[in-house]
Amino acid sequence: MKSIKVTDVGSLKNELNKYKKGKKLDIRYFNQAARMAWLGKISMSPVDAEDPDCQAWLLHVQAPEGFVAHFVDTDEDLINEIHILDAEQGEY
Repeated sequence: MKSIKVTDVGSLKNELNKYKKGKKLDIRYFNQAARMAWLGKISMSPVDAEDPDCQAWLLHVQAPEGFVAHFVDTDEDLINEIHILDAEQGEY
């Protein structure tokens, strides 16, 4: 886990700006997330709903269960973690 010194306000603002922008998932993770979305196994919410400049999304992907788990291969890095998506991938 990354730690930020609270006393350094400049670095704290820089880190917050990184989270507001989000980042893109690579194509493999994005395709897996899209499959899981089709199955209803993701939840998404805006990072900061009150800030109109913040376009990033929080993405949580649940693990496939039962019959689906035998056919859908997902990476462990994607499952049961919260990812921050940029605005472009968050739309899809």
